[in-house]
Amino acid sequence: GRVPTSLGRFNRILTDKIEMELTQHCKDLDSMFYGLTLKHMKKVAFEYADVNGVAGSLIMRGNELVKNG
Repeated sequence: GRVPTSLGRFNRILTDKIEMELTQHCKDLDSMFYGLTLKHMKKVAFEYADVNGVAGSLIMRGNELVKNG
């Protein structure tokens, strides 16, 4: 089948490289039996984006990671 290349109304924020590094980090945590809740995962993703200089378009609102603007 075909794989859609568009995210619909959503715009991509993380690059392929950053997304793969974040994915690997989560897998590493999982292999060490360090459980991640959805809330914690969102926070880790935000911090990772901030360290890589792409969090300028993201903000944490309560428990939600949302696009700024």
